[in-house]
Amino acid sequence: MLGISPRKDSVTPLSLQPKFTDRVFAAMFEPLVPRWIKPNHLTKARFVFGPLAALAFAAGRYGLSCILFTLAALTDWIDGALARTRTQTSTWGMLYEPIADKLLVISALVALAWQGVGTVLGLALCGIEAIAAIGIWRWHRAGKIEGANVWGKIKFTLEACGAGLLLLGTYAASSPLRIAGNMTLAAAIVFALISVYHKIR
Repeated sequence: MLGISPRKDSVTPLSLQPKFTDRVFAAMFEPLVPRWIKPNHLTKARFVFGPLAALAFAAGRYGLSCILFTLAALTDWIDGALARTRTQTSTWGMLYEPIADKLLVISALVALAWQGVGTVLGLALCGIEAIAAIGIWRWHRAGKIEGANVWGKIKFTLEACGAGLLLLGTYAASSPLRIAGNMTLAAAIVFALISVYHKIR
C-alpha cells in the first residue's frame, strides 16, 4: 500500500513508554480487540474513513460525517495504544500513522472550507500539514523515521477536536460550537508551528 512494504510488528525503541491512557486502554478495551487486528490495520482504516467523512459532509450528510470522523479519530488513539501495549510498533506505522492523521484532518478541513466553515484557519492548517507531510516523506527517503513529538500529538488532538466541533456545529446549526471549533483550530496552528520548529531545529 502506498508504495512501501510494511514491516509489521518490528519493535523499535521509540514510543514504547507506557502512558496513563495506555493503562486505561489495556484494562478496559485491549481484551476486546481480537489478536489478529494489528495497529497498522487501524492506521489503514484512517486512510479510508477520513475521505469518506469529508465526502459525506460535502454531500450534506452531516450526521454521517460526524460519525465517520469520530470513528477515524478514535483509531488514532487505539492504534497507538495497541502498538505500545502489545509491543507492535513498526517502521511502517511510524511513517504512515502521522500521514494518516494529516489526511484525516486535511480531508475534514477542506470539506468544511468548501462549505464556507472555518475557511481561513482550516486552509492555513492544511498548508502546514501538507508541508509537514512532504517533510516526513523526505526524511523517510533519507532514512530518518521518528515518532511524533509531544507538540505534534497536542496539535493533532486540537485539530481533530476543532474539526469535530465545526462538523458538529454545522450539523446542529450551533454558532457556539462553530466558534469553539475555530478557537481550537487557532490553538492548533500555534502548536503546529511549535512542532515544526522542534522538528527542524
